[in-house]
Amino acid sequence: AAVLVGLGFGLQNIFNDFISGIILLLDGSLKVDDIVEVNGRIYAVQEINFRTTTVLGRDENYVILPNSELTKNRVVNWTYNSKISRFQVDIGVDYATDVLDIMETLKAVAISTPRVLEKPQPFVRFENFGESSLDFSVYFYTTEIFRAENIKSDMRVKIFTALKAKGINIPFPQRVIRMKKDENKESI
Repeated sequence: AAVLVGLGFGLQNIFNDFISGIILLLDGSLKVDDIVEVNGRIYAVQEINFRTTTVLGRDENYVILPNSELTKNRVVNWTYNSKISRFQVDIGVDYATDVLDIMETLKAVAISTPRVLEKPQPFVRFENFGESSLDFSVYFYTTEIFRAENIKSDMRVKIFTALKAKGINIPFPQRVIRMKKDENKESI
């Protein structure tokens, strides 16, 4: 009886994965070559089988996911309707910076970054007055969804170079610590 109960629990997971695989194959919400986010990780779907789905992670490792993971967890399909997605790079600059000038500079950098699409056109948004900086976001579109972090890195390098050439500072938080002298302690 104990063996049958154990076998029943084991078959329950396999049956769940199998039914989930049928749902994925018939539903069409997940296809080979889709870029998906599962549990905070980005994957490219390589193969969908009845029990498992094989995906490729950004670190070039293949992962075999049970299909039940894809049906019971939140899955973001970056390429569900389109092979184009929007990304952003955030930057904070010194309060002495000319707002319109920095917005033009950031947009020019985005347009000149390889693998960033011309249409829809990149744009810059003045996000907030930060604690120690004026905060901006550069929004851009690309078809290179799986390698978007590389594009963001290239853009950050170009932004840093452009800001340095214009003498625009990127502030960092500074803290002042004041220490009180304890008058009750004896001096050594």
